[in-house]
Amino acid sequence: MSRILVLGTGGTIASTPTEKGLSATLSGEDILNYCDISEKDADITVENLFSIDSTLMQPEDWIKIAEAISERSKDYDGIVITHGTDTMAYTASMLSFMLGPVDKPVVITGSMKSVVEENTDAIVNMKDSITAAGSGIHGVYGVFNRKLIKGSRISKLKSVQFDAFTSVNYPFVGEFTDKGINFNTKPEKSNSGIKLDTVFDTSIAVIKLFPGLNPELVKTIYNAGYKGIVIESYGTGGIPYRGRDLLAEITEIASKIPVLLTTQVVFDGVDLHTYEVGQRALSSGAISAYDMSKEASITKLMWVLGHTHDLDKVKEMIYTNYAGEINTDR
Repeated sequence: MSRILVLGTGGTIASTPTEKGLSATLSGEDILNYCDISEKDADITVENLFSIDSTLMQPEDWIKIAEAISERSKDYDGIVITHGTDTMAYTASMLSFMLGPVDKPVVITGSMKSVVEENTDAIVNMKDSITAAGSGIHGVYGVFNRKLIKGSRISKLKSVQFDAFTSVNYPFVGEFTDKGINFNTKPEKSNSGIKLDTVFDTSIAVIKLFPGLNPELVKTIYNAGYKGIVIESYGTGGIPYRGRDLLAEITEIASKIPVLLTTQVVFDGVDLHTYEVGQRALSSGAISAYDMSKEASITKLMWVLGHTHDLDKVKEMIYTNYAGEINTDR
């Protein structure tokens, strides 16, 4: 029988109605009881790290989760993290970087409806997560709506519906049935185990391009002491220079701090070679996020800046594939 550790952090799955709205009040043990998961399903141990709405999740909380996984992983076959959905993709991405080549399943899940509500999706998500945690696969994964998703590729698309999460520019690793997991890709294996690395630097800013954006914003961000910028560009990537010359500001700033260029659209990623605006962006010194999700782009830049502020080394680390989060062969 598989030995599974469940780490509770709160979220909708652990929420009950209060005078101020839904609030995370249930423990991990409560969730398992509501889901009718017991000793017959696995040898389960529960530890409640904290109980918060995931909107309140902070990078320091990622360290606590990663440390708990690292310290206890040798005693278990797999680990399940119950989490709110709003920041689940950020947590899954950062754990992928912080834990390194995980040699067992680390599964993060939640629900769109509280476990106490009728027709909740919490029960199926929890049962599938227990299945995944006992499957012997290696790495960090998200489990949601009967899908197994690589942790560095998961992204939230919907705010209410059960199929809220997708896999960005990477196939769903597998799909759950009542008989187990049907894998779409061959699960990766790692023999080196967890290499805990929780350093990061949160002094980054994220800019979403829109027509009329004032280029002075970039200078203001730099002057305020930020160490990196993520720009959510349009389509395959580019920086405007007509009318309001954001490109000139980026060219100046990119020689001082990293400017990572991702895209506002969910799928297909950035290609700075196709259009003139993309090639100009590349010439400005902007770093392409290639096919990374927005969540992975942000957490990876934080994690990289925790290791170095040297622009050449930052670029090298951004383009290194640590957890299946990026494909630069495009």
